[in-house]
Amino acid sequence: MKAALRAAPLRVALVGAGVMGARHARVIAESPRTTLARVIDPDPAAGRFGCDWTPELDLTGVDAVIVAAPNPLHEQIAADVIEAGLPVLVEKPLAADLDAATRTVELAAKLDVPIMCGFVDRFNPAWLALRSVLGGRTPVHLTIVRHSPFQTRVLESVAWDLLIHLADHAIALYGGADPDAVWARRTTHASPVSDDTADALATWGSGTGILSAVRLGQRRMWTVTAHAPGVTVFADLVGRQVTVSTGGATEYAPVGDREPLAAQLDHFAGLAQGYGDAEAERESILPAHRLIDRVMK
Repeated sequence: MKAALRAAPLRVALVGAGVMGARHARVIAESPRTTLARVIDPDPAAGRFGCDWTPELDLTGVDAVIVAAPNPLHEQIAADVIEAGLPVLVEKPLAADLDAATRTVELAAKLDVPIMCGFVDRFNPAWLALRSVLGGRTPVHLTIVRHSPFQTRVLESVAWDLLIHLADHAIALYGGADPDAVWARRTTHASPVSDDTADALATWGSGTGILSAVRLGQRRMWTVTAHAPGVTVFADLVGRQVTVSTGGATEYAPVGDREPLAAQLDHFAGLAQGYGDAEAERESILPAHRLIDRVMK
């Protein structure tokens, strides 16, 4: 069922009121395109958002759903939402593993329901500036680094938590294609339940991508270095600066200041209201999940 064009603000239900859910609640409430119609979470404290609260999934009177529940719950919640015919944005990863993510995307395609995965860093202004500078040129070499301090609340593998964003970026710069080959190493140092470093080397034709995710650093680092014919572009996604080096000269590229989560919500609202390319959005979800599945194996 295709999403109908809708000019009125979307009535959005938010499933999950944890750290990420609270961020979604804020941008939903602040956007003129959406209203926070309901928060769904078993914790009564979720009633603090000043809208309807239910402990169990209730989709009556809403137009779209954002899922920020724990990862193991994503598949079932998303399936219920899709079967109700409602557009859905699911935090990454889309599901607990590749098979579950594939089932979710296939169900959305079968029922023709818009679905989006929360690859919020697609909307980072520095990333958008880097892509603009490259102008479609394919890197011959790419290095993406995302290192952050350890977080006790995150129990999943750093590959599914952080490396998946790097995979999504690399795949985008190589035309959306799966890599030809992947070599990877994961290690555990601080986490009692999962790995906290994951490094991968992936190749696409004549291009090479080195991806490094670490969740035990003492500072946040989130950088992309792309070497394409005649140009090197460096993006700091934390400091939101982009430099362009050509012919021995380096200059700064203009970078916007839009909050990525708010920009992502705008994109989702457009899909839910019948604008944008819902099929292309669906097709963009699984490549990064497939790359991470190869890293995990």
